[in-house]
Amino acid sequence: MEKISVTVKDMKEFEKSKVPFIKNGGLFVPAEKELAIGTEVKLEVNLTAEKKQLSLSCKVVWVTPQESADKDSNMLLGIQLLAKK
Repeated sequence: MEKISVTVKDMKEFEKSKVPFIKNGGLFVPAEKELAIGTEVKLEVNLTAEKKQLSLSCKVVWVTPQESADKDSNMLLGIQLLAKK
């Protein structure tokens, strides 16, 4: 399973990355490397202001490749939150 770590200031900033049209909830997150659609990932979210870390099981459902992203930004992955088993 791939691992992605993101750092955000607080839950308010984290909420801005939510994608409402992805079933079960989803997020857009920056990525350093392109992952195939369907890849399961462990997303670790560091909330600096709240000194918390969230660990979420997710699956890649959308990829914005680097060549499509702005030259000064990372590619984006759309990830779907997976239900707890």
